[in-house]
Amino acid sequence: MRAVVLKAATPVITGSGRAAPTARFFGLALFLLLAACAAPPPPPHIGSFGDFTPPAGQPHYLACPQNYCLATPDIMTALIPVPADRMRGIVRHALETLPQVALVSTDNEGLRLVYREGTANGTSLVTVEIVDAEDGASGLAIYSQSETGDRAADRDVVWRLIDTVTRAATQSGGHRAG
Repeated sequence: MRAVVLKAATPVITGSGRAAPTARFFGLALFLLLAACAAPPPPPHIGSFGDFTPPAGQPHYLACPQNYCLATPDIMTALIPVPADRMRGIVRHALETLPQVALVSTDNEGLRLVYREGTANGTSLVTVEIVDAEDGASGLAIYSQSETGDRAADRDVVWRLIDTVTRAATQSGGHRAG
């Protein structure tokens, strides 16, 4: 039986030849891998606003109706005299009109929407929950966490959505189909 000896090829890195592009490629790949490790962690998944606590030390913005969220919100949202099933259609339509928005998922019979919104400072992951309140009213619980940790961008995303939905609900008089 003969032993087979394999020799590892050691490329010589010079400014020309076949090894130089390969070395540049691996250098770029290593740089991208290290950059990915330095990227901020993905925003947390919200199971329920009732027991959700935003991660400490990470910029975010939280808006909730009074006594709805466990965590203290940055702003309280008002209830709107529109039933939750109609509000769902209003929110979906409002998201379709915003530039650079991509719906990621819907949960809880369509009362929870998760979307990504591109901003001048990066991308925010936003969770919107339509709160079914008494007397045919509904509210919005909104959590935004930008992937770049920009609290001002998170605040702007939340305020813009509240303004857009409130305006649409007022104009529709609550009559938009869900």
